[in-house]
Parts: sequence; structure tokens; C-alpha cells
Amino acid sequence: MKAIKLLVISLFALAGTTLFAGELAIKTNMTCESCKTMISEKLDKAEGIDEYTVDLATNTVTVKFDDEKTSEASITKTIADLGFAADKTEAAADGKKACGTKKSCCTSKKDAKK
Repeated sequence: MKAIKLLVISLFALAGTTLFAGELAIKTNMTCESCKTMISEKLDKAEGIDEYTVDLATNTVTVKFDDEKTSEASITKTIADLGFAADKTEAAADGKKACGTKKSCCTSKKDAKK
């Protein structure tokens, strides 16, 4: 009987680890593979993010995260700080994103070919 109780308690404990996970889909204004790479590299380093996908075709970043280590607001700010709009969060004016603002992304590659 003790073994069954221990098993049930263990299963609930394991299940509890997923109760704190969140999932978020963020619309962005990324425009090229360089933008996608920038976002990916930043999310790779962000604490509390379990997994993510960056979909250039739909301009969507989907993030699964541990809501005890990070928050939706923090993740959205991380993307906005790069210079990308992230849902209703405006891109940071001093962000690194270049498309149309500072010439170091896809815009500069197009301009360089002209």
C-alpha cells in the first residue's frame, strides 16, 4: 500500500513540473533570415525558455517557458529590445534590428547590391 501511495505522489510531483509551463505566440515584424537568427540567438540565451520556434513565413515566435523563471512580459520585452515589434509591444528605439532603421540587416544587403 505504501508503494502505491509513493507512486501516486511521485506522479503528481512529476505532473506538477508541467503546471508551471507557459506557452506564448508573439507576432513580430521580422523580414528575413537575419532577423530570425537574431531572435533565435537571443532566445537561446534567455533564462526560463524551454523551447521556441521562429516562423519567418507567419512572423510568429512561439515560446514554451517556465513561468517561475520568466514571464510573458519579459519574453516580449526581450524581442522588442532587439528592435522588433512584439505583439502590442513597440520595438525599442535603440534596438539592434536594422531592417529599415539601421543598415546592418536585410536592407543593407539589398542596398549593397545596387
